[in-house]
Amino acid sequence: MRKIVDDVKDMSMCELADNCMFIKNGEAWYRNFNEEMPFRDLMRKLIKYHVPSEDIYEDIDDMDDESFDDMMLTDYGALADWESIEFVLAVFYMMGCGMAEVREWLKEYEEDYCSKGEIDMNIEKAKAEIIEKIKNRKKLTEDELEELAFNSDFRGELFSDNLIEVIKRDDTRWSKNMTTVLEFDGELYAIDWRKGLTEQQENAFYKQPYKVRKTERVITITDYERVEE
Repeated sequence: MRKIVDDVKDMSMCELADNCMFIKNGEAWYRNFNEEMPFRDLMRKLIKYHVPSEDIYEDIDDMDDESFDDMMLTDYGALADWESIEFVLAVFYMMGCGMAEVREWLKEYEEDYCSKGEIDMNIEKAKAEIIEKIKNRKKLTEDELEELAFNSDFRGELFSDNLIEVIKRDDTRWSKNMTTVLEFDGELYAIDWRKGLTEQQENAFYKQPYKVRKTERVITITDYERVEE
């Protein structure tokens, strides 16, 4: 278990995804690495950029919060048509507000019930249990395989300190074969997995870790160079 709610200054993009929406002064806010703003102001920008102009949008900046929420969730939300940009924005607004509220609950939980020492202890316990399973050749779950093979390539994740290399291999039609190599107590282990090459193709983790050793190979390439006569 790692602490999710934290300062965004040193976060990776994946960590920012858990913290881009938050509560400030009682309302939902959005932030990225460069700026932060009330979520309603972001939605006003998106409406101006993407929604066909109508009389109601001329005074959208002066619309009070209650009227704005009613427009987004009732007027736009009632369209229930994915081809309508208004409905897409309504869903985005609903999800953003929900993310901000859930993050606030999680922040309270982490601050009140999970001290830094407890979190660190839980992290080490989770790592030790997975490493023990690997060494004893016990079957790992798909989530554990993903934690090892994929998440380890991101800073601050459970096994990022154990990562040696992620090797890209041959492509199939919809995915790329990958091998992740990690080190535990001086021993190297590899996990083969598939990386989806399209938005519709998910990563696949189906093979168990196996012990490896580092080898070096000399590859001979045959070529032909011009002879000057």
